[in-house]
Amino acid sequence: MKLCIRDSNGNYRQRVELFQSFRQLDNRESRQSERFHQEIRRSPSSISSVAQSLRLQREPNYDQALGYSVPKRFQPGLSRSPDDASTLRQVLCVHGTTREDKLWPDPHWIELGHRLLAEGWTPVFAHGNLTEQSRAERLCSVLPGSQVWPKASLDELTTKMARLGGVIGVDSGLSHIAVALGLPHVQIYNFDTAWRTGPQYLAHQISLVASPSPSVDAVWQAWQQVMGAVA
Repeated sequence: MKLCIRDSNGNYRQRVELFQSFRQLDNRESRQSERFHQEIRRSPSSISSVAQSLRLQREPNYDQALGYSVPKRFQPGLSRSPDDASTLRQVLCVHGTTREDKLWPDPHWIELGHRLLAEGWTPVFAHGNLTEQSRAERLCSVLPGSQVWPKASLDELTTKMARLGGVIGVDSGLSHIAVALGLPHVQIYNFDTAWRTGPQYLAHQISLVASPSPSVDAVWQAWQQVMGAVA
Protein backbone atom coordinates (compact mmCIF):
# COMPACT_ATOMS: atom_id res chain seq x y z
CA MET A 1 0.00 0.00 0.00
CA LYS A 2 1.23 3.48 -0.86
CA LEU A 3 0.08 6.66 0.79
CA CYS A 4 0.45 9.95 -1.05
CA ILE A 5 -0.10 13.51 0.13
CA ARG A 6 0.39 16.90 -1.50
CA ASP A 7 3.35 18.88 -0.20
CA SER A 8 3.44 22.68 0.21
CA ASN A 9 4.57 23.17 -3.41
CA GLY A 10 1.55 21.33 -4.78
CA ASN A 11 3.54 18.30 -5.94
CA TYR A 12 2.54 14.71 -5.12
CA ARG A 13 5.12 12.50 -3.53
CA GLN A 14 5.03 9.13 -1.84
CA ARG A 15 5.14 9.14 1.94
CA VAL A 16 5.83 5.56 2.83
CA GLU A 17 7.37 6.61 6.14
CA LEU A 18 4.06 8.16 7.19
CA PHE A 19 2.24 4.92 6.51
CA GLN A 20 4.87 3.01 8.48
CA SER A 21 4.46 5.35 11.46
CA PHE A 22 0.70 4.68 11.39
CA ARG A 23 1.36 0.93 11.48
CA GLN A 24 3.73 1.29 14.42
CA LEU A 25 1.16 3.34 16.32
CA ASP A 26 -1.56 0.78 15.62
CA ASN A 27 0.65 -2.10 16.82
CA ARG A 28 1.53 -0.23 20.03
CA GLU A 29 -2.11 0.50 20.79
CA SER A 30 -3.02 -3.15 20.16
CA ARG A 31 -0.43 -4.31 22.69
CA GLN A 32 -1.67 -1.80 25.26
CA SER A 33 -5.27 -2.86 24.70
CA GLU A 34 -4.35 -6.52 25.20
CA ARG A 35 -2.62 -5.70 28.51
CA PHE A 36 -5.74 -3.82 29.66
CA HIS A 37 -8.06 -6.71 28.80
CA GLN A 38 -5.78 -9.15 30.62
CA GLU A 39 -6.35 -7.10 33.77
CA ILE A 40 -10.12 -7.21 33.21
CA ARG A 41 -10.07 -11.00 32.82
CA ARG A 42 -8.20 -11.33 36.13
CA SER A 43 -10.62 -9.07 37.99
CA PRO A 44 -13.22 -10.87 40.20
CA SER A 45 -16.80 -10.70 38.93
CA SER A 46 -18.41 -10.64 42.38
CA ILE A 47 -17.41 -7.11 43.40
CA SER A 48 -19.19 -3.82 42.79
CA SER A 49 -18.67 -1.93 39.54
CA VAL A 50 -16.94 0.93 41.38
CA ALA A 51 -14.68 -1.42 43.33
CA GLN A 52 -13.81 -3.31 40.16
CA SER A 53 -12.96 -0.06 38.40
CA LEU A 54 -10.76 1.05 41.30
CA ARG A 55 -9.04 -2.34 41.36
CA LEU A 56 -8.27 -2.09 37.66
CA GLN A 57 -6.94 1.43 38.08
CA ARG A 58 -4.44 0.17 40.63
CA GLU A 59 -3.08 -2.49 38.26
CA PRO A 60 0.40 -1.62 36.93
CA ASN A 61 -0.62 -1.63 33.26
CA TYR A 62 -3.92 0.21 33.53
CA ASP A 63 -2.72 3.77 33.07
CA GLN A 64 -0.21 2.64 30.45
CA ALA A 65 -2.94 0.95 28.42
CA LEU A 66 -5.18 4.00 28.49
CA GLY A 67 -2.39 6.56 28.32
CA TYR A 68 -3.11 8.65 31.42
CA SER A 69 -2.10 8.87 35.05
CA VAL A 70 -4.44 7.30 37.62
CA PRO A 71 -5.30 9.57 40.57
CA LYS A 72 -4.55 8.20 44.04
CA ARG A 73 -8.09 8.92 45.27
CA PHE A 74 -11.38 8.17 43.50
CA GLN A 75 -13.13 11.41 42.54
CA PRO A 76 -16.39 11.14 40.56
CA GLY A 77 -15.91 14.67 39.25
CA LEU A 78 -19.26 15.96 40.51
CA SER A 79 -20.00 18.02 43.59
CA ARG A 80 -22.97 19.49 45.43
CA SER A 81 -23.85 23.17 45.24
CA PRO A 82 -26.17 23.76 48.22
CA ASP A 83 -26.51 27.49 47.67
CA ASP A 84 -30.31 27.66 47.50
CA ALA A 85 -32.14 27.16 50.80
CA SER A 86 -35.45 26.50 49.03
CA THR A 87 -34.17 23.49 47.07
CA LEU A 88 -32.42 21.99 50.10
CA ARG A 89 -35.86 20.87 51.31
CA GLN A 90 -36.56 19.10 48.02
CA VAL A 91 -36.16 15.34 47.58
CA LEU A 92 -35.94 13.86 44.10
CA CYS A 93 -37.99 10.67 43.85
CA VAL A 94 -36.37 8.65 41.07
CA HIS A 95 -39.27 6.48 39.92
CA GLY A 96 -38.21 5.74 36.33
CA THR A 97 -35.84 3.06 35.11
CA THR A 98 -35.20 1.05 31.98
CA ARG A 99 -36.71 -2.21 33.27
CA GLU A 100 -40.19 -2.88 34.63
CA ASP A 101 -38.87 -5.29 37.27
CA LYS A 102 -36.82 -2.48 38.82
CA LEU A 103 -39.83 -0.23 39.44
CA TRP A 104 -41.15 0.54 42.92
CA PRO A 105 -44.96 0.31 43.20
CA ASP A 106 -46.92 3.54 42.81
CA PRO A 107 -48.75 3.10 46.15
CA HIS A 108 -45.33 2.94 47.84
CA TRP A 109 -44.28 6.23 46.23
CA ILE A 110 -47.55 7.85 47.29
CA GLU A 111 -47.17 6.73 50.91
CA LEU A 112 -43.53 7.83 50.97
CA GLY A 113 -44.50 11.18 49.44
CA HIS A 114 -47.06 11.81 52.17
CA ARG A 115 -44.44 11.06 54.82
CA LEU A 116 -41.95 13.44 53.20
CA LEU A 117 -44.56 16.20 52.97
CA ALA A 118 -45.50 15.70 56.62
CA GLU A 119 -41.86 16.23 57.58
CA GLY A 120 -41.54 19.45 55.57
CA TRP A 121 -39.90 17.94 52.47
CA THR A 122 -41.04 18.62 48.91
CA PRO A 123 -41.05 15.51 46.69
CA VAL A 124 -40.00 16.30 43.12
CA PHE A 125 -40.28 13.98 40.14
CA ALA A 126 -38.23 13.95 36.94
CA HIS A 127 -39.02 12.16 33.69
CA GLY A 128 -37.23 11.23 30.50
CA ASN A 129 -40.06 9.87 28.33
CA LEU A 130 -43.84 9.91 28.05
CA THR A 131 -44.31 6.87 30.28
CA GLU A 132 -42.26 8.42 33.06
CA GLN A 133 -43.98 11.77 32.58
CA SER A 134 -47.39 10.13 32.93
CA ARG A 135 -46.33 8.35 36.12
CA ALA A 136 -44.77 11.52 37.58
CA GLU A 137 -47.91 13.54 36.91
CA ARG A 138 -50.10 10.78 38.34
CA LEU A 139 -48.08 10.63 41.55
CA CYS A 140 -47.89 14.40 41.86
CA SER A 141 -51.67 14.71 41.43
CA VAL A 142 -52.26 12.88 44.74
CA LEU A 143 -49.40 14.58 46.59
CA PRO A 144 -50.37 18.25 47.06
CA GLY A 145 -47.23 20.36 47.27
CA SER A 146 -45.06 18.01 45.21
CA GLN A 147 -43.59 19.03 41.84
CA VAL A 148 -42.94 17.56 38.42
CA TRP A 149 -39.79 18.89 36.82
CA PRO A 150 -39.93 19.83 33.13
CA LYS A 151 -38.12 17.45 30.83
CA ALA A 152 -34.43 18.36 30.76
CA SER A 153 -31.08 17.16 29.48
CA LEU A 154 -28.87 15.04 31.68
CA ASP A 155 -26.53 17.98 32.28
CA GLU A 156 -29.45 20.16 33.36
CA LEU A 157 -30.80 17.46 35.65
CA THR A 158 -27.38 16.99 37.24
CA THR A 159 -27.13 20.74 37.92
CA LYS A 160 -30.58 20.74 39.55
CA MET A 161 -29.83 17.61 41.55
CA ALA A 162 -26.67 19.19 42.98
CA ARG A 163 -28.88 21.68 44.85
CA LEU A 164 -31.22 19.12 46.42
CA GLY A 165 -31.53 17.92 49.98
CA GLY A 166 -31.38 14.30 48.88
CA VAL A 167 -32.56 11.56 46.53
CA ILE A 168 -34.63 8.40 46.97
CA GLY A 169 -34.79 6.20 43.93
CA VAL A 170 -34.72 2.91 42.13
CA ASP A 171 -31.66 1.47 40.39
CA SER A 172 -31.39 4.10 37.66
CA GLY A 173 -28.96 6.53 36.09
CA LEU A 174 -30.22 9.45 38.18
CA SER A 175 -29.68 7.45 41.37
CA HIS A 176 -26.10 6.77 40.33
CA ILE A 177 -25.63 10.49 39.68
CA ALA A 178 -26.91 11.12 43.21
CA VAL A 179 -24.15 8.84 44.49
CA ALA A 180 -21.52 10.68 42.43
CA LEU A 181 -22.79 14.02 43.76
CA GLY A 182 -22.44 12.79 47.33
CA LEU A 183 -26.11 13.48 48.09
CA PRO A 184 -27.97 11.79 50.95
CA HIS A 185 -29.47 8.86 49.07
CA VAL A 186 -31.53 5.69 49.46
CA GLN A 187 -31.33 3.33 46.49
CA ILE A 188 -34.12 0.77 46.08
CA TYR A 189 -33.54 -2.73 44.69
CA ASN A 190 -36.15 -5.43 44.05
CA PHE A 191 -33.44 -8.10 43.73
CA ASP A 192 -29.90 -8.50 44.97
CA THR A 193 -27.75 -6.53 42.55
CA ALA A 194 -27.02 -3.72 45.01
CA TRP A 195 -23.59 -5.24 45.65
CA ARG A 196 -22.73 -4.53 42.03
CA THR A 197 -24.13 -1.05 41.37
CA GLY A 198 -25.42 0.39 44.65
CA PRO A 199 -23.70 2.69 47.13
CA GLN A 200 -21.39 0.81 49.48
CA TYR A 201 -20.07 1.45 53.00
CA LEU A 202 -21.32 5.05 53.28
CA ALA A 203 -23.43 6.32 56.18
CA HIS A 204 -25.22 8.92 54.04
CA GLN A 205 -25.99 6.57 51.14
CA ILE A 206 -27.80 3.25 51.60
CA SER A 207 -28.85 0.41 49.30
CA LEU A 208 -32.04 -1.44 50.23
CA VAL A 209 -32.81 -4.90 48.84
CA ALA A 210 -36.03 -6.91 49.25
CA SER A 211 -38.31 -9.14 47.22
CA PRO A 212 -40.72 -8.32 45.70
CA SER A 213 -39.65 -4.80 46.77
CA PRO A 214 -38.53 -2.92 49.90
CA SER A 215 -41.39 -1.72 52.09
CA VAL A 216 -42.24 1.93 52.64
CA ASP A 217 -41.28 1.53 56.30
CA ALA A 218 -37.83 0.20 55.33
CA VAL A 219 -37.21 3.02 52.87
CA TRP A 220 -38.42 5.63 55.36
CA GLN A 221 -36.17 4.24 58.08
CA ALA A 222 -33.20 4.31 55.67
CA TRP A 223 -34.02 7.90 54.75
CA GLN A 224 -34.05 8.91 58.40
CA GLN A 225 -30.72 7.16 58.82
CA VAL A 226 -28.97 8.92 55.92
CA MET A 227 -30.31 12.30 57.02
CA GLY A 228 -29.07 11.61 60.52
CA ALA A 229 -25.62 10.94 59.07
CA VAL A 230 -25.42 14.41 57.52
CA ALA A 231 -27.08 16.35 60.33
